[in-house]
Amino acid sequence: MWLNALFVALGGAIGTFFRYSIDVAFANTSTIMVNLIGSFLLGCLTAYTQSNTMPQWLKVGVGVGLLGGFTTMSTFAQNIHRMTLNGAWLLSTSYSFASVIGGIGLAFIGFNVMKRGQDT
Repeated sequence: MWLNALFVALGGAIGTFFRYSIDVAFANTSTIMVNLIGSFLLGCLTAYTQSNTMPQWLKVGVGVGLLGGFTTMSTFAQNIHRMTLNGAWLLSTSYSFASVIGGIGLAFIGFNVMKRGQDT
């Protein structure tokens, strides 16, 4: 239990560092980038852990910690709120659609890419 919590915290610190770095480098597109990349990587991790044994501390450290710290639902929600307040309904709708459908799609793609790589 404590080992899991320690690695979630460590992974979270690393994930937030990477997220901040992307935010600095790509200020206008960082939220959608990290959420889509994180969805793809979580799909890969999910597929990998189905076929391989991975210690629980590493699994939660990467999945919950690193990828949880890297991605951000709160900033996504704040961006949607700001867009709608500014009357940018089409942009808000497009951004929501791209984030949700893109995230699910990339998680699916990541899962299948990893599964195919394991089958070869």
